Order: sequence, then C-alpha cells, then structure tokens
Amino acid sequence: MKFPKVTVAFITSGVLAFLLPIILPVFPEFTYFQNVFMYALYAPPLIFTYGILTSSLSDYLSRKPNYQHKRLVSFMFHVLFGIAFILPYGIIFDPSIFTEGIMNFATISGTFSAVVYFVINKIVSKIN
Repeated sequence: MKFPKVTVAFITSGVLAFLLPIILPVFPEFTYFQNVFMYALYAPPLIFTYGILTSSLSDYLSRKPNYQHKRLVSFMFHVLFGIAFILPYGIIFDPSIFTEGIMNFATISGTFSAVVYFVINKIVSKIN
C-alpha cells in the first residue's frame, strides 16, 4: 500500500461516521442518519489533518529504541493526542469548551476517535 496513513484515515472516517452518533449525537433531536451525515461531513477533514499528523508523531515517538512495548506506547500517545484534541477544537470552533472540564464533547470524541484510528492502523499495517 502506497499511503497507509491516508488509507487508515479514509477507513476511520467511514467507521466513525457510523459509530460516533451512537455515543455522542451532534444534535439529539436529529435522527441517527442525520447525525451520521453531520459526522460524515465534518469529521474527515479533522481526521485527515489532525489524525494523520498525530498518528505519525505517535508512531515516531514510540519507535525510540529504549521502549520495550512499542505498541502500548504508541497506543498511549494516540490516547494522549485524542484527549489533547480539546486544544485545537477549543481554539478554532468553541472556546467555551474549556469551561466544561475534562469530560466534554471534544475529549470524549477525540479519545474515541484516536482509539478507533489506532485499531484500524494496526489492522492495515498487519495486512501490508
């Protein structure tokens, strides 16, 4: 596969469009498929920019020679960057998110998305 991170981002975008409305519907008054459409519209640009960048950085940081459990370290970096998604989300989209504490839309969706991205990344890397 020529661009595995792009492939992972593409697959993750589709999977998250169907999973995130179950966990965090964007608009509770919308139907499930309307929420799927909203996630399918707005999530891919974030996954293709923030997701690929942070996943590449996570993989790079976990390749340091002194780590014995590289997969676990990579997973922890993915989760950390998922939690850290509150920073760009709060600065670009909704500054009021910083007053809601750690358990808010940005950290929950960012962490869940990072875990899904990590799992799909490992599956795609095993296929190659």
